[in-house]
Amino acid sequence: MRKIEGGAGLALICLSICLFGSSAVLADEMTRAIEQMCAKTKACMQERFGGSEQVSPEMKAMIMQQMGMACDYMAAQYASAPKGHPIYQPALQCLKSMAAMSCDELDAIDDNPTPECERYEEVSERY
Repeated sequence: MRKIEGGAGLALICLSICLFGSSAVLADEMTRAIEQMCAKTKACMQERFGGSEQVSPEMKAMIMQQMGMACDYMAAQYASAPKGHPIYQPALQCLKSMAAMSCDELDAIDDNPTPECERYEEVSERY
């Protein structure tokens, strides 16, 4: 995965996850995992930049808007994974493992991926 400087991409790691297949309905468990990861990412960005006097209110708004777009993109990517597809469970477990991390751990995700995300990467290479 490509490292994004400054912590701005701590959840954008999910943007590199491309799932194949099609499904009309996003599974509830996957929906919850995506929502949890997005909420975690937004909270971390707010923690990082929310109280900073070095970041203008306009820049903060732009960062949060970008995070919203990243979450929309991630949801669209995950929505394409049918529940029975071999990549579904590894992707779900990767999302859950990242949502459980601290903001500092998410900042270092490129250097210290979770075992679940390492498994996801292994499986995704086959598709």
